[in-house]
Amino acid sequence: MFCFTLTVGDVRITSGPNAGDVAVTHLPNLDSGGKCRPGVRVLCRRQPGVGPHTVGQYGTPKCELVCQLIRCDEPENASIGGCWVSAHPSIGEKLVEALIRNGAFDARLHAPVSNLETQVSKARKVSDSASGGYRCVYFNSRTRY
Repeated sequence: MFCFTLTVGDVRITSGPNAGDVAVTHLPNLDSGGKCRPGVRVLCRRQPGVGPHTVGQYGTPKCELVCQLIRCDEPENASIGGCWVSAHPSIGEKLVEALIRNGAFDARLHAPVSNLETQVSKARKVSDSASGGYRCVYFNSRTRY
């Protein structure tokens, strides 16, 4: 695993038909508080329809994988043999939503939750940047594009 921008890194696939290949991978929790670093194990899901040679509209490679969990082997959890930590914000959001919908916090809130709204996607507007793009992407000298 090598992180070469804030939200993208190279991941070496260790199992399955693509074992040994290196895939461009989206890291939605940035570096996950320093946990996402070279050499750690990660669990990823494939992006549907994206392969190793798929490029976006600007000619840059699309992320083939999306990181979901990171293996955390540190002195604090050595007694339990390490643990997996969330590497994708939606995992925590879905867990908390399920707990709330099932009444897990009703006693602490002193009332049942009557209405729960989740994140709503909104159409993005083109920015005033020189490129007219939606967001800035930072690349460092290790970038191979």
